[in-house]
Amino acid sequence: MKYCGRPINLISTYALTLSAKDIAEEVFYNELEKVISAIPEHHNLAVLRDHIAWSGVIGKHGIGNIN
Repeated sequence: MKYCGRPINLISTYALTLSAKDIAEEVFYNELEKVISAIPEHHNLAVLRDHIAWSGVIGKHGIGNIN
């Protein structure tokens, strides 16, 4: 997909819940950073994580604080 003549990279992720252990959260965000760092700087980037802001694009999968 291109936006303003530049490729756009979409990353759709469900972050860990509030009950996740600190080490799991650290691993998750380290892996996310690796993915983002691999995208060329001249590309657009959108990280989809808010099901309300992106309704119709991504859905809410879970109950309460559980993904």
